[in-house]
Amino acid sequence: MNLSGIVAHVQPVCPVALRGRLADLAGVEIHAIKEDGRLVISVEDAPETAPAELLERVRNLPDVCCAAMIYSYSGSMQKSASLFAQNYDRWRGKGGLA
Repeated sequence: MNLSGIVAHVQPVCPVALRGRLADLAGVEIHAIKEDGRLVISVEDAPETAPAELLERVRNLPDVCCAAMIYSYSGSMQKSASLFAQNYDRWRGKGGLA
């Protein structure tokens, strides 16, 4: 399992066409679009494309000013689920998961 988080800055009014281009990228999901042009994107398991390559594709889309990978995880899904279950209450209490 590979999971990455990307924050991108785009033109303040995020064009619908850009949203469509992002949605067309394998494994990409848009989680938030702020009025100031910030986007929060996750990239999940795209075996045909490495996370760094997907980041570069996002950076090269029209209307994207810049993009940075802020999180990257690679490991087994079973191990990830177990780690999450063991630490959920602790993380939630620290405000990590709100």
